[in-house]
Amino acid sequence: MVYAFFDFDGTLTEKDTLKGFARFYWGKAFKWKLLQFLPFLVAFRLKFINHNQAKAWFVRFFYAQQSVQRMNYIGEQYVHWVLPNILQLSMVERLKWHLNKGHEVCIVTASLPYWIEPWCQRHGITLLATKAQEVNGHLTGKLDGLNCYGDEKVERILQAFSIKPTDEIFAYGDTESDYPMMDMANTAFDCSQNINSSYTLARKEPWYA
Repeated sequence: MVYAFFDFDGTLTEKDTLKGFARFYWGKAFKWKLLQFLPFLVAFRLKFINHNQAKAWFVRFFYAQQSVQRMNYIGEQYVHWVLPNILQLSMVERLKWHLNKGHEVCIVTASLPYWIEPWCQRHGITLLATKAQEVNGHLTGKLDGLNCYGDEKVERILQAFSIKPTDEIFAYGDTESDYPMMDMANTAFDCSQNINSSYTLARKEPWYA
């Protein structure tokens, strides 16, 4: 079996969709909500809270008590109107190359599934993502399990797939949070602009246009 694991934000996309979806979801109210969230963002930048804590506060602040139905609806709209404009076409073509080869393709992301799952379903791709807790059709504002970030990406992969030593693994990422996933691969590509990366730079490959 051949597996291909892709990070989403910054790897398949040019921009971060966590913030992008929040902006799309809240419209004109986003700037005001972001201003209110600023203390948590500053605390994260100053390393008073870690990435997992910041994600939990983000979900609580922006989506607590929002209906799952509305999240899914706005997610579909985001996939239709916004996502096509921020996808990295070379990386999408690489993903499609794996699909055409019959490889098992999976997106492993710290973002929430509401604005990624519709796209994955259209392409027949498995999605492993951070989950928001849902109760009675609404988001509670808490995470359901751990943030799919760093080592947790590897844990999710191992839980979802019965990987054997003889299997071939490709991995694509762009930040340190993707390194554990990339380290488990036979072939790993760094999709960032980091010329000092210890991984093969995707942009230097012949398939990267």
